[in-house]
This record gives sequence, structure tokens and C-alpha cells, in this order.
Amino acid sequence: MKDFISEYINTEKLCKFCDLISVGTACGPAVKWAREKLDTWTSYMEEDGFLLLLPPEGKMEHIKILYVAHIDEIGGIVMSPAAAGRGFKTRIIGTSPQAFSERPLIAMDYLDNDGNSVRECSGIMSGGDLLVSGKDLQPFRTVFTFDEKTSVYGEWIEGKAIDPRVTACGVIEAASMMKRSDVAVMLVFAEECSMFAAKKGAYFAADRFTSLSLIVNCDVPGFKNVEGGHIEKCIIRLYEGKNLIDPSFGIAIYEKLVKKGCTLSMGATLTGSQTSLFIPLCHTISLAVPAEEAHVARTRASLKALEDLIKVLVTIPEVAIKS
Repeated sequence: MKDFISEYINTEKLCKFCDLISVGTACGPAVKWAREKLDTWTSYMEEDGFLLLLPPEGKMEHIKILYVAHIDEIGGIVMSPAAAGRGFKTRIIGTSPQAFSERPLIAMDYLDNDGNSVRECSGIMSGGDLLVSGKDLQPFRTVFTFDEKTSVYGEWIEGKAIDPRVTACGVIEAASMMKRSDVAVMLVFAEECSMFAAKKGAYFAADRFTSLSLIVNCDVPGFKNVEGGHIEKCIIRLYEGKNLIDPSFGIAIYEKLVKKGCTLSMGATLTGSQTSLFIPLCHTISLAVPAEEAHVARTRASLKALEDLIKVLVTIPEVAIKS
């Protein structure tokens, strides 16, 4: 089957982005990838928080739109040594310990900024706990996740970390295409295990972006949690769990985007994300590209839906900001 061809998406680079390990706030490799992609942009990093990217000529006080995504994935943290030299106990993020048992895993030092410390490790179940073994594992200072290589088949991308790298890539790609000085990007480090990184981002935006009028959060929900959408379409979520995501504003924006020729569905998800943390700041939109399954070792998402997300993100400033 022929690989997906798009003027917006470099599938080779997207696959490499998904293959990176970034667990918890140990997001050095993903941060490096984003900085290199937007190498003409000014970057500001809040440790254990987020990476902020400002466009050329952009100033914080002039930013009107903030595109937000998170870049951490499900995985685990090496904890204290297990009894009788059986490796290390673990703290699991985003799924069950069984998901990591007896399958290829990769580990990385927490403070690794470029992926040079990545090495193989393995895990087995002991009772209800996952024990991991490998070279130079350090308690509280090593993270791990699945060792899976991302692939593109036709109009689908399949691999680990599809959630959230697909929409994080979409935000970065859209930003690189726009020639605007009033749109910034915030990549949050920890969403799968903690909301405090996103809270740091929200507090920062409230303090520094004095002209902010719109925040757009993008994520990758599992399709079984989606209501009203289609797995091959970008979705505007008016509701996340019990939270309203500015539905009056969202419906109006949806109608304007459709009139501009954008392809997206209106819907909701049973699960939430970090969107609600940004709602008190200004109008907020929640966009999603669904995956077949969420928080598993290997899943797939539609590249057509990603392409539609990028088109939506590029169009939003035209319909949401008054000149």
C-alpha cells in the first residue's frame, strides 16, 4: 500500500517524533525535536513544566492565540530495588503494569536532553507489580516505555506514543506554516501522570500573555471514548467528560471553519485532558485526532485527520481574531 502523501506532513519526521522516549517530565528528546523543527522561533523552557515557542518577531505581550499540546507518553519510572536482586520496582503511568510485562522496553536517564542514554530493558510481573531489569537503571532517575518503531501504512500511522505526538506534531507543523507574530505554541511535559505541568503553563500564560484571546488545546483520545466524531476526521470537542469546553463559542467557530472549507466533526469525549485548566484565561477550543485505542503499546491514527487538524489550526486565526 502506498504511503500517505501530504503537502503538510513529513511522515518520516513524524515517525521519528513518535519513536522518541519522553515520559513524565523527562521530555528532553521531544523538546529537542520541537526546537529543531521551529529553529527560527524563540524558545523558553519551564523545567518540569513546558516548552514555549514564540514566532520570529513575536513578543509575549502581543500573543493573541496559544496552541497547546502535551508531549509526554505512557510509561514508567524505576523505583526502589526489588527483593533478592530481581530488578527494580516501578511506578506505572497511564496504563496497567501488565502492559509492559515480557515485551521489549527502552529506558532513558531522566535528565537526558537528546536521547543518548536510551538503552534496552525488560519487565516481568511479580504479584501485581512490574519489576524491570536492565543496564544502569537508577532508582527515581530512570524512565522507560515500549520499544516500538512507528510505521505508516496507507493513510494510517501506527506505533507507540501516537497519543500525543500526532497532535503535538500537528500544532508544530501548523505553526511552521503560519506567518503570524501573534500565535505561540506551548508543549506541556506531563499530562499522562500529572496536571501540574499544565497548571504551570496556564499560570505563565495568565501572567505574561496580556493580549491573549484564544487557547486551542489538541490531544489524541481513544475512539471508544469519542461521541459524535469519526476516526478519520479532526474533532472539535465541546465537552470533555463533565466539563463544558466553551460550547457557545465552539459551535460558532465550528460553523465558521466549515464555511472556510475545513473538514472536522463536532463531538465530545468521555475522558478529559488539560483543556479545562486553560478555560479561565479566555475562550478555549479543544481539538482532537482520535486513535483506535489509547494508552496501549501500539495503536494507529488517521493521517487524513491529522492533515485536517493542521488545516483547521492554520485557519483558526482567520475566523477567531478580529483584525
